Amino acid sequence: MCKKSEKQYFVQVGNRQVEVNHEVYLEIYKDYLYEKNQERKRRRYNVLSLDAMNEENNNVYDFVPDLRSNTEEEAIHEVTIHKIKEILKEIDKDNIILLKYLHEYSESEIAAVLGISQAAVSKKMQKVMEILRSFVL
Repeated sequence: MCKKSEKQYFVQVGNRQVEVNHEVYLEIYKDYLYEKNQERKRRRYNVLSLDAMNEENNNVYDFVPDLRSNTEEEAIHEVTIHKIKEILKEIDKDNIILLKYLHEYSESEIAAVLGISQAAVSKKMQKVMEILRSFVL
């Protein structure tokens, strides 16, 4: 009596065809169908995976800044702002106007606004610069 021959199953591995049993073939085929279905959904719904790599082997996490590293920078920024506010409190009203000099006012224009001489403006400007330098150092 002749046995009925079993069906043969092959899968592609690299450049070779490898014979596998029925169960292995079904598992591989299920994976193939699942991936094919996922690709169809990605195309249809334009799904973006956060873990997926792009052509340059980068994922989305490579482009998102690490917010934890900015915490120190933010703290330094807050301290700096606080110090500047304290310094501005020490500078009297006339000297605050002198700070506008840094925004393209000439010493003559400032003198006219304050009703003082240009030499007095120059002296006040030096005082303001000394205060600011002490802050920086």
